[in-house]
Amino acid sequence: NPVWTNFQSDYEEQLAEWEAKKPNPDDEKYYTSEESSDDSIYKKFTEGSAGGCYTMSINPCSTDYLAVIHMYDTLVHMLDVGTHTTSTGETFTVEDYDPKFSSQPGGYWWEEGGQQESINNPGGSPVVMAELRDAIRGKFCCGKNHDADDETHYQECPTSWGGCGGKHELDCTTNTPCSDQQLISDKIEDLYYAFATMFQNGVSQLDLSNPQHEELYNEMIHLIEHDLKFALEEKTFDQEAYDADVADWEASKPVENTEIEKYLPKTVRVATDLDEAQWYVNLWNRMNGVSNFKGGFGNNGAYDPDAGWASKSTTDQSWAVLKDGDMNSPEYLKYAIENGLITLEQVQFTDISASEQGIKNASWVSIIFSNAQDITEVKDEEAIAKAEVEYTKTLKEIEVKDKQYDTDLKKLDTEHNALQTEYDSIKNVLQKNLERSFKTFNG
Repeated sequence: NPVWTNFQSDYEEQLAEWEAKKPNPDDEKYYTSEESSDDSIYKKFTEGSAGGCYTMSINPCSTDYLAVIHMYDTLVHMLDVGTHTTSTGETFTVEDYDPKFSSQPGGYWWEEGGQQESINNPGGSPVVMAELRDAIRGKFCCGKNHDADDETHYQECPTSWGGCGGKHELDCTTNTPCSDQQLISDKIEDLYYAFATMFQNGVSQLDLSNPQHEELYNEMIHLIEHDLKFALEEKTFDQEAYDADVADWEASKPVENTEIEKYLPKTVRVATDLDEAQWYVNLWNRMNGVSNFKGGFGNNGAYDPDAGWASKSTTDQSWAVLKDGDMNSPEYLKYAIENGLITLEQVQFTDISASEQGIKNASWVSIIFSNAQDITEVKDEEAIAKAEVEYTKTLKEIEVKDKQYDTDLKKLDTEHNALQTEYDSIKNVLQKNLERSFKTFNG
């Protein structure tokens, strides 16, 4: 039923949109972060001395504020030793060595430490960073995109570290969407590669007035203040809020239309002339190949009304369609039949059943066109008459032109004779003058 098909198509589209809106239990909005204890991995990294370069690179009181090398050194300690590939296909290797003796980025150098000495000489704990790497392994990003109106982040700057004793505001507003389908480690790989490449290209310090530098810096803050925090902090799942959203979602499920019938009422066609009906069945079978259904119609017991008027062919069709110009051209059809481009077949019956019972046991046999009694050659009197008129008209036109040519030829002969006479006369005069001249000369 075409009407049902249209309604069903709309319903399936709405259903797909509805299913895509199913509440995600991993959504950050269902979790309430609890205040991390002082010995939590996250606090050790962000507020203690374990973060090493991180506490220097984001602190305006530090002489190494916005230093690119400290940005990527912070990131590399969140990656495992080995080969990594960015989301855009670049590869790099993290090696276990101390780059204090090498200018090449990508090595572990926090082999000792863990005790913050000052904002210009941080420690860095390899033990805590190893715990952090294990804790974020397999964890996904927060999936939230924050702007300037969201919560403000601050970095403590204690006087015990030689700081100002205040708090420095951190901006995490980025133009890069955060996807909850991206692993945190994948984001770290991309950021590390961007900072390391920048450093190798001669950029030692970020310039926040540069949009590209500002974007990378803000992505770094978003990673620390949101992705890591979301993955590492202890959270309580709000089951009640999640269940309420699921209930609202289920209540909004599209309703399938059950009033419109999927199939139109079936009309069983009854053949009034079984012989003629069977003829077309035989012809259909011959053109389309073997059929699952070769019974007759009506009174034939082999016919199943539920199977329809005729079943689909089980083999490929064995016919082709002529071009319109060829099909309607008597000249082409005559040429094609006489030269074997088109073959003829005629049905032969081995057993003709009683009247009103259909024709059975029909077979198709190739025949020569000259032996086909149903094909006769008939003169096209109308075409012949038209051709004769055209012939007579053309012949008269030729005769008129022939007479004109004779007249023109006679005219040319007259002009030629006149010119010949004039030529002969002039020739005689010249000859006589020439003779007189010779006589005078001799005398």
